[in-house]
Amino acid sequence: MSYKPQIAIIGSRDLDDKELNLVEKLSTSLVDEGFRIVTGGVGSLQRSAHSGAKKSNFSGDGDTIAILPGFDPTPAIGHADIIIPTGLDLLRNGIVANSDVVICVGGGSGTLSEISFAWQLNRSIISIGGGGWSSELVGRTIDHRFPESEIIDCTLVEITAVIAIIKTEIQKNKSRHTGIS
Repeated sequence: MSYKPQIAIIGSRDLDDKELNLVEKLSTSLVDEGFRIVTGGVGSLQRSAHSGAKKSNFSGDGDTIAILPGFDPTPAIGHADIIIPTGLDLLRNGIVANSDVVICVGGGSGTLSEISFAWQLNRSIISIGGGGWSSELVGRTIDHRFPESEIIDCTLVEITAVIAIIKTEIQKNKSRHTGIS
């Protein structure tokens, strides 16, 4: 069995229809290209991401993963293949952020937390807009840990180009976090 890279899609719980449609179409295309979709499992963004993933002709069991903050699997039942009710509350953001690439759209403090974890874990972060922290941090290097990195701006980019950027970022084979030093 081969490894399928995991793409986290994070962001606001109050996205508009245009943004939700973008998330759905992007998720379909990502699964078409052999990726798995990871979300925090709660809200309309997560439902759109998983719904889009399941529309792919290549979607199989295990292509949608919901990492829930609570102990109850109910919020993700019916739209995620794998549901992990962590009971970790907001600390579960670190698990979501450890995906191979993190895509963000909009976002408040929860999204900011996930972006921060992703940065510290040396994960590539791509913004597809939507205002909030996803847009605020575009093009920025967050701190000294990875001075050559920045939040990648894909707000005006077609889905095929976003996927090409994701593939390029994965091929960089960034080292995984090995602990605080």
